[in-house]
Amino acid sequence: MRVNGEITFGRILRGKRAARGFTQRELADRAGVDASYISQLERDHKSPSSKTLLSLADALDVEVAELLAMYLPEQVDESPTVFVGREDIINGFADELDRGNVGVIVLEGITGSGRTFLIRNRLIPKCREANARYVYLDGARVAGYRELLLELRERFPGSPGSYIGFDEMYAQCSAIEGKLQSRFNDPFGVPVSPVPGESRRSPAPADELTYAEKYIYKDMERLLTGEFLSGFGLFVRESPKAVVFVDDYDRLGPLAEYWFRELLGGLSETGVPGRDVVFVLSVERPPRSGQFGENVISISFTVPALTETDVKEYARAKGLADQPVEELLTLGGHPLSVALWADYLEAESLYRNNKLGAAERVLERLATKMRSYERDGQVCSGRLLRARVNRMLGHLARFEGRLARADGFYAAAAELYDTTGEESRRDVGYVLLDRGNVCRHRGLWDDALKYYREAGEVFAGTDGELGGAVVHTSAGTVLRLKGDFASAKTEYEAAQKTLTAMVTADDDGKDAGAWLACTLSNLSITYRLEAELAYAAGDDKQAAKTLGLAEALCEEAIAVGADAAETAVAKNRLGLCCQVRGAQLDAAGNPEEAVAMYDRAEALHQEALVTFEENGDKYRVAQIFGDLGTVAVVKGSDHDAVVHFKNSLALFRQMGSSYHIAKMLVKLGSLGRGEERLGYFSEALSAARRHNTESFDEIGKAVYEAMDADPAGREKLFSNLGPEFHGLYVRISEGAAE
Repeated sequence: MRVNGEITFGRILRGKRAARGFTQRELADRAGVDASYISQLERDHKSPSSKTLLSLADALDVEVAELLAMYLPEQVDESPTVFVGREDIINGFADELDRGNVGVIVLEGITGSGRTFLIRNRLIPKCREANARYVYLDGARVAGYRELLLELRERFPGSPGSYIGFDEMYAQCSAIEGKLQSRFNDPFGVPVSPVPGESRRSPAPADELTYAEKYIYKDMERLLTGEFLSGFGLFVRESPKAVVFVDDYDRLGPLAEYWFRELLGGLSETGVPGRDVVFVLSVERPPRSGQFGENVISISFTVPALTETDVKEYARAKGLADQPVEELLTLGGHPLSVALWADYLEAESLYRNNKLGAAERVLERLATKMRSYERDGQVCSGRLLRARVNRMLGHLARFEGRLARADGFYAAAAELYDTTGEESRRDVGYVLLDRGNVCRHRGLWDDALKYYREAGEVFAGTDGELGGAVVHTSAGTVLRLKGDFASAKTEYEAAQKTLTAMVTADDDGKDAGAWLACTLSNLSITYRLEAELAYAAGDDKQAAKTLGLAEALCEEAIAVGADAAETAVAKNRLGLCCQVRGAQLDAAGNPEEAVAMYDRAEALHQEALVTFEENGDKYRVAQIFGDLGTVAVVKGSDHDAVVHFKNSLALFRQMGSSYHIAKMLVKLGSLGRGEERLGYFSEALSAARRHNTESFDEIGKAVYEAMDADPAGREKLFSNLGPEFHGLYVRISEGAAE
């Protein structure tokens, strides 16, 4: 149950419940809570109290410790920080530190130049080698003005009486910080003394403060500029080489500059030589003349862009292949862009190798980084990268069955691609396809067709031959689901023609081959369904011919061999053809041949199952468990069938797919007895009602037919569920009578 690198309460609870065959309502009744509360727990929308934990443990017959384990995150090794192309800065800093002849060193560079790693892992060790005292102020840890004061107080112990009133002021700061707006020199509302030649900027929101708050506000500056600096000065006086690193300049830089001007000026007045004091600021611009006082010598180390050699070294350290390296070389050496895109390419590689959990962990860390920067102008192709991250997160959410979440990611990706210009038009088309696929899985077929048609228009305007073929295949699948077989075959055949030509010309290689296999196996479904209809109509000759076409298409799809997943799909669909042929052999009085055909179907399904379990495709795994259950039924092994159907049901529950949940419940109900049987049918009807009207009618007919031997019980079941369900029963009954 390790999913996306984390063991969550909801996932484990759902697994424990499914393993015991309980519905959410049954578990709720056993635990003495509301069924909607169980649903919220399983979706991780709420956390249980200790009392609820005990109740759930009793209801599930497990130890409480088994439930508590779900709070422990999986320990995942982080990829090592990679740092290249900064040796000149390190050597220059070491030289200046040894000479001790500068007042301030400024590390100047664009965002993402690796300054945090530089300070922590390279420059601080140089301070240790030179026996220089240092302090490192980390903006990520020092979140605001109050935290900064507390940090400095702990690091620089002053003389007795230096911090009179500090604790009281610290407590009162929170009362006024919310009123202080951002129109100060520093983002936390701290007034900064002006640089010579600049006028002081007054705090605009002062009128909103009470008299007492104004007094406290003024006292902040007094505390910082007066008594507080006495402790800081003591640190400097005791250290001929005192080094202060300030990381995260946006948070701490303006305030740090203020300290340094005041402190260096004060030390000069008392005769303490400023030349032995080294302050290192991590900022994004060189110091201005006189910024730290007229007598302070300063030096600026410019952080350069990465060279081609640096980028290649970085990529090798990240384990990236040659093709991604070429992409990184187009980024102009911008360190942050290179780092972010390298993370994305790492996730893409994991995704292609079916390491979906690892890919999602990398993407989520990357998305967090990008949100924290919020500076598209400083990140090369920032919108394009965010679009690609959103699209891949959408893919992963779809694999997990989180369809609404997937559609949200795709919508965000489409909006971002739209803003990146004509070079991303094909990407817009593929995201529209993705949104159509989500609608298809949710049973929103008209919406799916709308997105597919929009995608087709995009590809037609961008010479997107492969994309256009994918549109035809996708639209064909929706039309097939709507029962329009003739139109579906037209779409599939158009895609087949294009893709066959592309594979022959080796234009798009593996991608075109994978989609050709997909198209052929989908076309086979259409012929198989037509064969089933022909058998039902008594036209055995036409049915056998059509079924032969379906089998030939599956064999052709397997022979393409361009993609393991599509090959597995084709095997599964060939297995379904074998099931149909086996049923006809059985009906024709050839039981031994029928069993052999069922055995072949089972073997094909098992082969496909192994592939999908390896690549983590839960949707396909759930489907194949259902197919294996159907084979077990016709072979007379009801016990195996129930096991397979329950496995399928548990996976569809995890994915929240109401339609497929309903179908599995009907199958289980058909094999059940007594109240259990009625419970399955009742839940199936409710799940179908939540999905859509078409599913409600389809599942209603399936339940009606499954209960044909018990007409009185059937009418009672529909009536007890409410007027809407009874109305469905009446419609089905009238249709059956006609």
